[in-house]
Amino acid sequence: MVVDERINPEAFTALIRSNPNSERVRELFKIFGLSDIFLSIRSDFDIRTGRPNSGNYIPDTLDAILLRRHIVAHTAKALNVSRMDLDLSLKFLKILVELIDYELYRHIYSLKQLCQ
Repeated sequence: MVVDERINPEAFTALIRSNPNSERVRELFKIFGLSDIFLSIRSDFDIRTGRPNSGNYIPDTLDAILLRRHIVAHTAKALNVSRMDLDLSLKFLKILVELIDYELYRHIYSLKQLCQ
């Protein structure tokens, strides 16, 4: 599947188990051979956001978004989340997913090159 550039979403779901907090995301990508996915994408993330971010910004922000989601999902109190928070969260997650996807693609490509 890796060589054919196909991903089995069920495998990701089984590995993540529930909410993909930063630690679970790190664990998942360690399995694929990426020692710290957040470190791997940090410079590209800084470029995409147009500013340098602290070393823990990406995992801390992901965890903060998941915490807000958890609170809303389990208390049904959504009034504490502003439209601005939602917009920033969506922008962050969009960039994060695109960069993680690209980093995984680069990693798989480099592994394919080793096999040829």
